[in-house]
Amino acid sequence: MMWRRLSLMAIMSAFCATAHGKETATAQRLSASERQAVLQAVEAAIAKNYVFPDLRAKIIERLEQAQRAGRYDDDDGRVFAARVTEDLRADSHDRHLSLRADPAAYAAAMAPKDSDDGESAFQREGARQDHHGLAELKILPGNIRYLRITEFEWIDDETGRVYDDAMRFLKDGDAIIIDIRGNPGGSHAAVRYLVSHFMDGDVFEMTFLAGSETPEQSRTLEYLPAGRLKGKPLYVLIDDRDASAAEAFAYDVKQFKLGQLVGVKTRAPRTTTNCCRSRLRSSSVFPMAGRCMPSARPTGRVSVSRRTSRRRRGRRWTLPGPWR
Repeated sequence: MMWRRLSLMAIMSAFCATAHGKETATAQRLSASERQAVLQAVEAAIAKNYVFPDLRAKIIERLEQAQRAGRYDDDDGRVFAARVTEDLRADSHDRHLSLRADPAAYAAAMAPKDSDDGESAFQREGARQDHHGLAELKILPGNIRYLRITEFEWIDDETGRVYDDAMRFLKDGDAIIIDIRGNPGGSHAAVRYLVSHFMDGDVFEMTFLAGSETPEQSRTLEYLPAGRLKGKPLYVLIDDRDASAAEAFAYDVKQFKLGQLVGVKTRAPRTTTNCCRSRLRSSSVFPMAGRCMPSARPTGRVSVSRRTSRRRRGRRWTLPGPWR
């Protein structure tokens, strides 16, 4: 998977049980040695992989100061994770950084890769339950076709078919709304597949940078089973909960003038998109870091109007009630 949701993830078996990232109400306790092991792994990941090298030392020093001050002495796993998350973001101002518990994902990652309990199977089952992130399709007055995407999930040879069906539905509309509000990101493969429907094929989209790895270019796809949707009025709903791949899609819409962004600024503090490309594994932690460079540098977070309209074939569309 080319792009995963940007975060620093700590997955600890001592944390409360989860199912596909959804925590139960029962919190368990972490011993001092368990908390110490997590902090060491987080600091090692920041030192090696964090996307902004100039901030690595400051973030690590903040964590160490907090530890010396007893800030992490609480044995409640949730309190510990919340405090570490606050300190990860204090100097970086990067809301992508977080510490969270997901024992189910941890167990899947530790299982044999291609087994029924492995990470691929875990991700496939999660995508199936979420309908690959395509949560809602409906027809609004004026034959406006609406699609809500809660996460940019991607499973090879499966997710594309789900998008194909959705694109065929949108293609019959006179205007399109794609709602990505609250979308935390996900896989760039899903973003590329979606945005390709609104652009020509083989267009340079962005370059991925991941430490010392060779930069990778992303280009739009030339073949799309559902065909292209170019020329239709497109509105993309965004808010300040959008991150990572969701911001990349919003950036593409703005940069390539594919449609109108509607809502409030997205969350990225310093760049429009950051991506996860490397993963460091230990007995208790999966930290990830990386960076994406858009095809053109943004001037800041996406600014949009709260009400918009667009002309097509002599007609005029105004976004319905709640999106004005």
